[in-house]
Amino acid sequence: MATLARQDGTKPSVWNDFYRLREACQAAERRLGLQATAPADRTAARRPTRTEAEEAARRGWQEPPRVTLRREVCAAAAGANTEREFFARLRDSGVLVRQRVSTRNPGEVTGYAVGLARHRNQDGGVVWFGGGKLAADLTLPKLRQRWSRRSAPPPRSQAGRITAAERNAAYEHAARSARAATEHIRYCSFTDPMRGADAAWAAADVLRVAARTLRNPELRRAAEAYDRAARAPHGRIPGCTRPGEELRLAARRLAVMSPEHGLGGRAEQRVVSLAMLTAAVADLRTAQHHAAQAAAADEWPMR
Repeated sequence: MATLARQDGTKPSVWNDFYRLREACQAAERRLGLQATAPADRTAARRPTRTEAEEAARRGWQEPPRVTLRREVCAAAAGANTEREFFARLRDSGVLVRQRVSTRNPGEVTGYAVGLARHRNQDGGVVWFGGGKLAADLTLPKLRQRWSRRSAPPPRSQAGRITAAERNAAYEHAARSARAATEHIRYCSFTDPMRGADAAWAAADVLRVAARTLRNPELRRAAEAYDRAARAPHGRIPGCTRPGEELRLAARRLAVMSPEHGLGGRAEQRVVSLAMLTAAVADLRTAQHHAAQAAAADEWPMR
């Protein structure tokens, strides 16, 4: 709490006051020997406001639009190989997209906002959310960093349809990549925790795409629970690693599947591979002393 009306007539500085408050709380925890709580590291996604939550309840929506849009944007970013494909995937999923164009360089896209057709203000206009209002790593510059280092898109069937062999190969690749990333992350937990950040971040892509492709409610809850554990503090983009790239490629291969394809044979083993991956990330975040992220990674509802 701060007094905003000062006796000398000047205004107090409240810039980044929430972050300064977190630092003060942590200092008190250390001084008094209390249980340490998580820092304000901007790894948590932006929560719906009270107004948004009340509007969703009043209109009978299952969740506030901000939550729906964040899930759709995350899934589109995970499955896309380029910026153009990202916007196309958003539109195909029913999300309204508005691109922000530079006033200095005509034709240059500098940002974007998303909305839902059903979510409108009192004047009838769409309520828009910029990427940064959904999560720290969903701004257009951050997304471009992801795509700039990606490899070629996954192979597609010449007939335009996914065969049983291609489906099984995609899921086998995802399980194999998850197992390799698990070993990498566990090794990094004991040697260099920062080296495991990229694979931890990429694991979210696999979970999101798998949940969306299969329309599996348990996988969807797992992906949402894991969401915070994936992000590096303060929205930083981790350095690229081979295990992380393999996970992202696996996510793009899964993105071309349809729900009717299912998980194929050995479905349980593939789900177990993802559970082991998130458990390894929980150990990694614990080694980094990131309590909130460790707890998020450990909230696997299918264990």
